[in-house]
Amino acid sequence: MPSVNPGTVILNGENPFIWLSETIRSAEDEVVMSWFDMHQPLLVSDETVSDLPLRPYGVSAVMIPAERAVLTVNGQQARGQIWPMDLDGHAFTTGALAFSESWRE
Repeated sequence: MPSVNPGTVILNGENPFIWLSETIRSAEDEVVMSWFDMHQPLLVSDETVSDLPLRPYGVSAVMIPAERAVLTVNGQQARGQIWPMDLDGHAFTTGALAFSESWRE
């Protein structure tokens, strides 16, 4: 079974989230996901409850979008990029971390 190492958070005075990184290692492989140039955290809340009988929930989460992310597998960087977007009038990206996710009926 692969081991999961805790991520690293680097704090800095002006931008408190310089980068975050998560590493997963097995006997043969290493996968590293790193996020850079973090935006300010944003509370995202969806009050909409689904009409699906098995999913009658809304969700809230603290989201922290990144300007850039890098995924490496055994030292080889994967192709791809994060895209900017707007989320309810806030600058956001397709590469966001979610914290404190809460589901409710």
